[in-house]
Amino acid sequence: MSGPAVFLHVAAGDGTALREVRAGLEEEGVPCRVIAAVGDAVAIAYNAACTSPVSVGIGLDADLACLHLPQLPPDEPLLRLPAVHVPERLRALGHNAARLVKGAPLKELP
Repeated sequence: MSGPAVFLHVAAGDGTALREVRAGLEEEGVPCRVIAAVGDAVAIAYNAACTSPVSVGIGLDADLACLHLPQLPPDEPLLRLPAVHVPERLRALGHNAARLVKGAPLKELP
């Protein structure tokens, strides 16, 4: 996929986190590009944000889901969530990534 998209870098996980985050982005009408990555969720989220055409990145590893912006310090993501067994929160992370792109108010995490 080319064009504007939130970059979603994935290092590891069971697929549930990826599915939920993507669903949140899709529900808000913002495309994402999933890219295999190596590293921890914070680092790959920052890299995703720095390389995304819309300057919003998400990183997923087996333990964390992070939402990052290139304007933030590399080790301080905007949102950091456990990546396991909290589908509603992971979907809300996807919603919030999309809302950053659209300039809409963020949702509170359940």
